[in-house]
Amino acid sequence: MTYTLKPVLPGETFARVYQGRRWVGRVWQHATTRRWHGKIGEHEGEGATTVEAFQEAGARALGFKSAWALRESNAAVRKTRTRRREGARLVAAGMMSRDRATREAAFDVFFDVLTGERSL
Repeated sequence: MTYTLKPVLPGETFARVYQGRRWVGRVWQHATTRRWHGKIGEHEGEGATTVEAFQEAGARALGFKSAWALRESNAAVRKTRTRRREGARLVAAGMMSRDRATREAAFDVFFDVLTGERSL
């Protein structure tokens, strides 16, 4: 489940962090350093803005060392997902081909993926 940063409410000195409907953390500005600090559970992050502090704390709460590491991981997952989706489109196009050899080869790949002998 994802974390959401809600803006500072009137009369409060911090922004709230929610996971779904549950309030799980906060982001506040330090009085002397004027930097923003975020805390989600036992995990803390710091940044120049509320969003940076929220991203750092959220990344640490998700098990990453920094927000940059989380972004790198997300980019790698997105790249893998895109490659697999394109492979699935090619197999589906081959399965609908008029050419019998192409269609049979596509179905062979499809059944190999279903049985776990191959991945897209």
